Amino acid sequence: EAAAERATRERELAEALATEQAQAQQASARQSQTATGAEADAATRAAIANRWIPAIQSRVTQFWVRPTATDPGLATLVNLRLDPGGAVVPGSVRIVEGSGLAAFDQSVISAIYNASPLPVPDGGEFEMFSDFDFRFRP
Repeated sequence: EAAAERATRERELAEALATEQAQAQQASARQSQTATGAEADAATRAAIANRWIPAIQSRVTQFWVRPTATDPGLATLVNLRLDPGGAVVPGSVRIVEGSGLAAFDQSVISAIYNASPLPVPDGGEFEMFSDFDFRFRP
């Protein structure tokens, strides 16, 4: 009788262990799928950015007025918000990382507003441009 109880307990423990291992394998598979999905999402976002950022840079450059005595190597990072269709949201452009020359930074802000609307994709691809950072280099 004691041997039968022990055998039953061992069988129950083995079943519980097998269930835990199966759950762990399923969780691992879900994590792998999530990581793969995140990598694919990052690649998609990079492809969209590579298509549209040069067009935005070109448009802003058309409206940019170079301040006097500006070093050609300057760059500034700005954050801006856009409406669908590319219109710059009034008051949304702000310096995230300045160039070190206030006149240069202000000229970039002015160029962005003057270049509005900016070229952006339609539909779901637009979402990454609704609020984004843009590095301006003349």
